[in-house]
Amino acid sequence: MRETLSRADVEAALRKQAEDLTAKADELRQLDAAIGGGELGVTGAIGFQALCGALPRLEEPDISTLLSRAGMAFNRKAASTFGALYATRLMRAARPAKGRDVIGPAEFAAMLLAAAEGV
Repeated sequence: MRETLSRADVEAALRKQAEDLTAKADELRQLDAAIGGGELGVTGAIGFQALCGALPRLEEPDISTLLSRAGMAFNRKAASTFGALYATRLMRAARPAKGRDVIGPAEFAAMLLAAAEGV
């Protein structure tokens, strides 16, 4: 069992999250329409497309910068309540990983807590 995540692992997780949530865009739109404006699926798809488009240019060696810039890329293209929450989550999660290209369980737990506290 692995006990660390590399920058490449974090980038792969961002891509997988984008793929999974984009695939569910229509379902998210329908659910959001039942309680709100119905734009969540569209907003998410636009934001994740921007995030994935930015990843090749984000050759930052550390996980913190990768997460922060990925969040900013998402929010620039999908400025909305969800965009702000998602970007904040990534930027807050980035703080405990500052300067690290590999994280272990303690750092990962701190990142999850920071993300949750940020939103």
